Amino acid sequence: MTCPYLAYRDASDDRRFDDERAYCTAADRFVQPMRADICNDRYSLEHDRHCEIFPRVRGRQRCRGRNRITVSRPERERGRGMSYAAFLDGDPLIVTAALTGGVHGKEANPNLPETPAEIGRAAAAVEAAGASVVHVHARHQNGERTFETERFQAIDDAIRRHADDVIVQHSTGGTGVPDADRHLPLRTDPPPEMASLDMGPLNRYDHLTSENTRGLVDSLHEEMVDRGIKPELEVFNDGHLNEVHGLLERHELADPVYATLIFGPGTLSPPRPRNFLNAIDTLPDGARFNTLGFGRHQLPFATMGILFGGHVRVGLEDNVYYRRGELAESNTQLVERVVRVAAELGRDVASPARAREILGL
Repeated sequence: MTCPYLAYRDASDDRRFDDERAYCTAADRFVQPMRADICNDRYSLEHDRHCEIFPRVRGRQRCRGRNRITVSRPERERGRGMSYAAFLDGDPLIVTAALTGGVHGKEANPNLPETPAEIGRAAAAVEAAGASVVHVHARHQNGERTFETERFQAIDDAIRRHADDVIVQHSTGGTGVPDADRHLPLRTDPPPEMASLDMGPLNRYDHLTSENTRGLVDSLHEEMVDRGIKPELEVFNDGHLNEVHGLLERHELADPVYATLIFGPGTLSPPRPRNFLNAIDTLPDGARFNTLGFGRHQLPFATMGILFGGHVRVGLEDNVYYRRGELAESNTQLVERVVRVAAELGRDVASPARAREILGL
């Protein structure tokens, strides 16, 4: 069964696509690829349970369209925080480009790459701009999510065809997806050099939670070890920092531990500088960290990551705008900007080969 308000269209009043995409006739807009899974009752998702729009319409309440999440302006920070001696040591900066993501698509920014060919060309462009790692999600031809090994394989083949030496990092994240499907991105030939590992629960929309149980975290980690894949530990909030320490108690992780600290709305750590300082101070000894700020927080938190000796992630997965009201032209534009910031601050950017040394790949 699918939602009665679901249609597939290739155009609206202000949008046109090459392929038909999921369209909500109740909200009168194209929907995000993750929402399309809800509309289609895929995996364990059901439109009458997990969609906040459907019950409003069914109850003859007016659908008011997009639910916007806002983050209050951080209060003025006081205090000095921790030392930035790590920045002064001069380690090269690893730039990760998150090219596509698994939530929004071309309905949010038409420049977001979705097909293997688009992702392959985007990977080559961000590598030339200074990125040494590309974070990869897979999509069907119409932009909807897929976790099929074959689609990741097609993307990896396209990246190798277009790019030079960039490190490929697959996502294993997937809200509402069976645990078995979360393993599929690890099974390409050859396997990716890196893969993400979400460290705990994460809320999505009004009725969904990506559970990321310890059992799933352990099973994904074990397969990564078996296949020689470096885990990138995704830390969405302070509780997940505890989970990083718990994972180290349960398993032996290859040095160095590599964690991405994520800041933004909802379940994420609130985007305040003092929270960033606390997070890096709470990481395991010897761990290296990557910095990710969602939306308008991408550039300021990337800058803090540079200053405190960490590494940075930018890209259209996490932020579709270049500045307020101006959509980003490409992932490359976002990479070029953070590379310029690093250069102004006197920090070199790591090549893929140097990034492999830093990360112990």
